Amino acid sequence: MGQMMTKGLAILSEKTTIATNALKQPFKSSPFRRELREKFEEMTKKRQQTKIDGDGRIPSSSNFKSPPPPPPKTTVPPPKHKKE
Repeated sequence: MGQMMTKGLAILSEKTTIATNALKQPFKSSPFRRELREKFEEMTKKRQQTKIDGDGRIPSSSNFKSPPPPPPKTTVPPPKHKKE
């Protein structure tokens, strides 16, 4: 019984592989996929250009580090002159 199940699973696996490959084939060259790729490349170029230009964007809080606080001021009183 175990051999029959193994054989059945092997056949099923093979059919699944064939069907998957058949489904992938026409999609590779479809105009829809080409259009998506062109839009993706265009958006990537725009994104890279805005990084180069700076685009005047305010950095997000996670990337922006505030300057460290100034060290506490220690005030030393001026020396007092003795009255003669």
